[in-house]
Amino acid sequence: MDKNTTKSTFIEVLNQLPYEKFHSLIKDTGADRYMKKLFTIKLLYIMFIAQITQIESIRALADRVKNDIDLQANLRLDSISASQLSHAS
Repeated sequence: MDKNTTKSTFIEVLNQLPYEKFHSLIKDTGADRYMKKLFTIKLLYIMFIAQITQIESIRALADRVKNDIDLQANLRLDSISASQLSHAS
């Protein structure tokens, strides 16, 4: 997939996500209670990216996020490590 196709596919997926319901579930279950950086919704977006771009390892996914300035800005996430992803997923 080229970059434009990946971005448009990602946007389509996000537009189908019932964000309010998902956010309500996160709040009701306390899933983000002890989170300082990698909140559940951000992890979900990162996993969408991994699926759409067919990234096969946590280390490769962490590198992708680390090297994509636009993605970091959109997620409001300045850095992420493979161990953070591993612990969160």
